[in-house]
Amino acid sequence: MPNTFKLKTFDGSLQSKNTFASVYTVPAATTAMVLGLGCANILPDTIFVDVKVLNNDGDDVYYIKDAPIVPGSTLECMGGNRIALEVGDEVQVRANWDNSFNVLMTVLEIT
Repeated sequence: MPNTFKLKTFDGSLQSKNTFASVYTVPAATTAMVLGLGCANILPDTIFVDVKVLNNDGDDVYYIKDAPIVPGSTLECMGGNRIALEVGDEVQVRANWDNSFNVLMTVLEIT
């Protein structure tokens, strides 16, 4: 089984507030491990972000809820933890301000 490191990014500079954006969906015939996830505030005001995992079995959960990010900062969401994902699982992010965040995610895909 080959292992491939991937960088997934999302430019939320055009994202509406309180709307989840899909950052990553596990492709067919793949298992994935989220190794890092950072959310950057691109506004001059504090924003609050949510990170949600949509599980292909229908048990969707928040990984982070209402986390504040001050101006000019990035929230490192993983804190040393890892998230194992299966085919069809999805990672989504939203913020409470329009056009307010960027996401950078490191994933190890196993095919």
